[in-house]
Amino acid sequence: MLPIPELFPEGKGSADIMAQAFATKHLWDHRYYKLKLYFYTIGTFLFTALTVSALEYFFGISMWRWLFTA
Repeated sequence: MLPIPELFPEGKGSADIMAQAFATKHLWDHRYYKLKLYFYTIGTFLFTALTVSALEYFFGISMWRWLFTA
């Protein structure tokens, strides 16, 4: 059975608990980075799509027509 995690462990098992926490820290860092990457990617896509749509609406232009017609 694993020991109950403590915020500030004291006693003979503190070194083991801190070593285990440090050893698994990279897993949590990777998960947090991956979550931030997804969030910023989706957020940037939505912001860009809404901004382009708003500009098209206000100025009465179509980016597709402008890009793909000669």
